[in-house]
Amino acid sequence: MNRTAKAIEREGKSVLVDTGGKQIMSADIQPKKEVVTIPQSGGVADLIALAINADLDIEKLERLLEMKEREEAKTAYAAYVVAMSQFQAECPTVKKTGIVTDKHGIEIYTYPRFDSIMKTIQPHMQKNGLSVRFNSDISDGQVRVHCMVSHVGGHTDDSHFACPIETTMAGGANASQRTASANSFAKRYGLMNALNVAGSDYDDDDAQILGAEPAHITTEQAASLRDKLEALPNGDEAFFCNWLKKGLKSFDDMPESLLDKAQKAIAEQQ
Repeated sequence: MNRTAKAIEREGKSVLVDTGGKQIMSADIQPKKEVVTIPQSGGVADLIALAINADLDIEKLERLLEMKEREEAKTAYAAYVVAMSQFQAECPTVKKTGIVTDKHGIEIYTYPRFDSIMKTIQPHMQKNGLSVRFNSDISDGQVRVHCMVSHVGGHTDDSHFACPIETTMAGGANASQRTASANSFAKRYGLMNALNVAGSDYDDDDAQILGAEPAHITTEQAASLRDKLEALPNGDEAFFCNWLKKGLKSFDDMPESLLDKAQKAIAEQQ
């Protein structure tokens, strides 16, 4: 109870009375409290500011800080999901430019090289505020690579891929080279798994699926390749064409997409 008061003498003592002459008892006198304005936004950050102003104890303040961290984490994750969704809608498949052959030079399979992956994904990652980094560790005869995809909003996803270190490799590779090979393999596929990116050969089957006929090299280009191949020792067109693509028998039927590969392969043998 707050009253306008003045001091008077009563029975030899000084007492406080209100404007009506009624004595004001000590229980009626309340200290003036500082008015704390509650923020209208109601955000956690505002609550922390309010807690500091209201001189809350450390335990309550810690709980408010935990609430703030959870709120920020949810917001960051939501932004990350949106960015990844947009990235996957825009990013094309990665062309398989790496080739693995047997000891006779016959192609066994193709794979997406790391530089091809990065060249394909980087523009779309940058556009959507995404970035990637790697950590790796070696234990129990294998390399484990952690691929961490981060968003500018603060969220990071950690995807890992483990690859065994081969005990023997073609060409007599040493231990360091075998470890590097396993690390490179795990890095490629860890990245593709994290981003859900697919590899593709862009061969005839892909073109037919897309409803288009693959373009073939011209008669002049086929003749030029044939002349250059025949000039090589043991230049066998059928063997060479099958090496380029299983089932391919003649330069006349060769897709345009294989021309650069064929020219480079012949040039390396000249």
